[in-house]
Amino acid sequence: MLVTMNFFSTVLGMNSAMHVILPDQYDHAGNPSGRKDPYPVMYLFHGGGDNHTKWLRFTAIERYAEKKKIAVVMPTTLQGWYTDMKEGYNFFTFLNEELPQIIHRNFPKISTAPEDTYVAGLSMGGMGALKWAFVDPERVRAVASLCSSIDMKISMGRAMKASGGELTGKMKHIWGSPEEIDQTVDDIPWLIDQAIASGKQLPKVYIAAGMEDFTYQCNVDFVRDYQDKLDITYCLDEHGTHEWGFWDRQIEKVLDWLPLED
Repeated sequence: MLVTMNFFSTVLGMNSAMHVILPDQYDHAGNPSGRKDPYPVMYLFHGGGDNHTKWLRFTAIERYAEKKKIAVVMPTTLQGWYTDMKEGYNFFTFLNEELPQIIHRNFPKISTAPEDTYVAGLSMGGMGALKWAFVDPERVRAVASLCSSIDMKISMGRAMKASGGELTGKMKHIWGSPEEIDQTVDDIPWLIDQAIASGKQLPKVYIAAGMEDFTYQCNVDFVRDYQDKLDITYCLDEHGTHEWGFWDRQIEKVLDWLPLED
């Protein structure tokens, strides 16, 4: 079952939209599925320049989710980088606080239990997924990041170098400067280090990037730095660029990797 939901976000102060995939209650022969427990759920985040429709339009996520009997929530955050922007909207507060409440209020068959909750994303959404998971690590069982730059301080430094030393465009409006990211929830390595130091139970992590992807090296570096600190599964030995063929293959692998209960 595919639900398209249009709603007003009080956090954003505007109308927003999302797609929600719910496992069908009947098989193709019309027989009840027999499931009585709430469905596990994966929050699935889009990349930069996309919206909530893109995963459905360019992958077989609905078919993969039906096979695994998992609900999938696909919100839109425009070009907000899953962040409370310096100049703009509070997209992270929306995702972190308001979105789960909207889901739980409108979809009682979706589980609210941390052991049934997962998050994943590609590119911009991969960073958002890591952020969403590690800001409150005990509420998420596993997180998957596909082709994400991960460390925005490094990305912003490269952008400044390319522009002659001045940060311009959307990065300036979203974060202000690399210094303003340091030791905040937008500083993903710092955020993860804080979660590790807290002694809390941490989510399993899946990292993937194609060998020809411009994000490849930062994902290799992340695995190198955290493979002894986190439970990481990684796919960094496949050819691929920043494109939907790679992400379609990977999201099916992510769903196979999730520790879903029968």
